[in-house]
Amino acid sequence: MTNLLSAGEFAKLARTTKRTIVWYDEKGILEPYKVEDNGYRYYVPRQIIDFQVISLLRQLDFSITDIQEFLKDSRSLKALFKSKQELIGNELRKLRLKLDSIEEYYRNLGTGDLLVKPRIKLVKRYVVLYIERKGPYARIKDYCLELGDIVGKKIADKGTFYTAFYERAYRPKAARMQIGLKVKGEQNTVKRLLDNSKIIDELQSGIVPSHKAFVHTHKGSGRFNSLLWNHLATFMRRKNLKPHPDILHREIYRKTSLNGFADEEEHVFELQRPLKM
Repeated sequence: MTNLLSAGEFAKLARTTKRTIVWYDEKGILEPYKVEDNGYRYYVPRQIIDFQVISLLRQLDFSITDIQEFLKDSRSLKALFKSKQELIGNELRKLRLKLDSIEEYYRNLGTGDLLVKPRIKLVKRYVVLYIERKGPYARIKDYCLELGDIVGKKIADKGTFYTAFYERAYRPKAARMQIGLKVKGEQNTVKRLLDNSKIIDELQSGIVPSHKAFVHTHKGSGRFNSLLWNHLATFMRRKNLKPHPDILHREIYRKTSLNGFADEEEHVFELQRPLKM
């Protein structure tokens, strides 16, 4: 062919550098039409369009691996853009959640020099099923899953998991905890469920009475809950407010992997410190 382009000529017409053209060849995404014995690369003019497709994909943040797979699998550009659209959409959603958290923390720090700005909430009476455990905070999820296995999927799916802490001190290694499930229905209903099932003896039921509590809702990873509990306690001390002596403070799992929310950024926890009125 008389219209072959050398690598240098191709680079000028494609408005790029020879080094870029060679690099794309080495990555297997823009191979020359012909390579001479002396190593000189030659291209045909239509490959400039191929280069522009690659350049567009790179500008839209497609990785070299993405482009390699696109060429290897002969996927359509429409399918490629669709997958990237979904990926960027998820990234944008996560960034919005992070931005919302930053703005909330910034506001809270501006008004009280704390990460939390709790509200008073009237917590209505509810029935619970629970087991008691002593262990690290890091195993709370395991304990909840254990409770779910004990009560069965039917009951677990209708309830809301929580952890109640017997000690107010920070004990990340060996805390005494009540791993519970808020269940719908009255206590006699729960009792019938227990009586009609072969559940191990350690499972207990009880009632949490109506009370007022300082509540902070945290959206995001639960890895920071201990920090937020600390700020919540500091807030109450500054306000000279006393915790309720008989009602345990609770961490309610509104949206977590326990009820189908796999993405940590979507998790929602409610931290409750009952008040002595």
